Amino acid sequence: MMMPMISISRKWLALIIALSSTGCSDSMQHLAKTSPSSPLERALVELLRDSTVVGPESLHSWCQVDDFYSLRNHRLLWYKDSKVSILADSMIAILASIEYSGLNPEDYHYDAISMLAFRLHNSKADVYSIAHLDLLLTDALFSVASHLRYGRVEPDSVGWRKRVVESDSVILNTITQGISRNRLSSALASLEPSSRTYKTLKRALRERLDSLKSQGLSIYREALEREVVDLSLSLEQWRWESNAPSGRYLLVNIPAYRLTLMNNDSVEFESRVIVGAPYFQTPVLDGTITNFITYPAWNVPRRIATRELLPQIRSDSSYLAEHRYRVFDVYGNEVHPDSINWWDLGENYFPYLVQQVPGPYNALGLVKFNFTNPYNIYLHDTNARGLFVAKYRALSHGCIRVERALDLARHLVSVENPWCSVRDFDRFMREELSQQVSVVPVPLRIRYITCEALTDGSVVCHRDVYGLNARLAEAINCRNAPPALAVDRIEYPGETDACL
Repeated sequence: MMMPMISISRKWLALIIALSSTGCSDSMQHLAKTSPSSPLERALVELLRDSTVVGPESLHSWCQVDDFYSLRNHRLLWYKDSKVSILADSMIAILASIEYSGLNPEDYHYDAISMLAFRLHNSKADVYSIAHLDLLLTDALFSVASHLRYGRVEPDSVGWRKRVVESDSVILNTITQGISRNRLSSALASLEPSSRTYKTLKRALRERLDSLKSQGLSIYREALEREVVDLSLSLEQWRWESNAPSGRYLLVNIPAYRLTLMNNDSVEFESRVIVGAPYFQTPVLDGTITNFITYPAWNVPRRIATRELLPQIRSDSSYLAEHRYRVFDVYGNEVHPDSINWWDLGENYFPYLVQQVPGPYNALGLVKFNFTNPYNIYLHDTNARGLFVAKYRALSHGCIRVERALDLARHLVSVENPWCSVRDFDRFMREELSQQVSVVPVPLRIRYITCEALTDGSVVCHRDVYGLNARLAEAINCRNAPPALAVDRIEYPGETDACL
């Protein structure tokens, strides 16, 4: 009784290995090697030759579909015993409810598949309709699997680009097991992120979609529709994290104005933050916190010095002294402010470095957290703590101000840190010492996700403060290419301490 199962398992294993090792192979070579033995196989081969039916412009997973049928000797998958199979009905049902995962059924030929399936269920089948349905269902299967695991688009330096459908060993193994066991729904669901946040957002999306279906026009409908879009986009962004390493990491969610120290799905530490204003957007990026500085000095970026400080200095000769600023020339020599004609200076000519000395009045506050990144941004304390009570906290020049910065520093040195103890840290703070303190490296992820799951299981959708959701939706729906996200974010990326 076990021999057929062993034979089937070996056959699928061979298919997985073959599909994993093949690229987008030459279609005509595939067809030339094959001698179709039935009218259905001949119809499938003819359709594979027809560029109006198949190809990269018609099928999302053209490479996978082409190789898949070649390895099967062009035998159909979704038509069995002269009728549309139960497996095909399962796939059609999956597509009908795919919006519950934040995907669009029509992105996977749902209308065309439904029409062909209805025709084959209710009238005499013709071989070309059967073969066409098989092609579309196979393309939908590979595409849905890839999109559930990795998302439909991926971030790049100018916004987003369409993600090529991927078929790694995990996807192929999952697909083949789902087919052989006729459990496609659970197989595809297993490809989605397993995090608590993702599952909570997905439940919230289902609830709101069901609410929209059950009610007619109402004053709440527009808000519900907006939340459906935001939740769908947030699920997409969490799928981008599928390859992110597990363990401890710092997460800054820009529209939530929140920093969270995560340990897998557990929250170790939280703090409110202030992020970049829309004109000085905090970038989405990955980094690693390796050290922090107690009682840091602030080297004022040229942009801020010329555009914001210079007018203050011209109008009040005591401004620099009152705010504890020092001025240095290009050789590093300190210059007395009264010896400078500030009216001769401007954006095009400013041969000085303005530095704010350490202390409680310093704009960086008492702690600055460093990590390597191309924008020279960082996390830091602040001397303007009253701003944390504001609901709208997109107020900085790009850096991230942390309300509980001292608590975060103390937490980082308390977790098996060989270079500095909590007692050492407390002494540095008590004696007002400027020290660079190394810590066990902590990955940092700065993200822009408007909907998030709270620790109590509820879901909140935040204001799209940078207007990025509309651009992401545009990219997903393959309309106009989104503009660069870094427009005027930081003018001098190579400058020391290039933001605040």
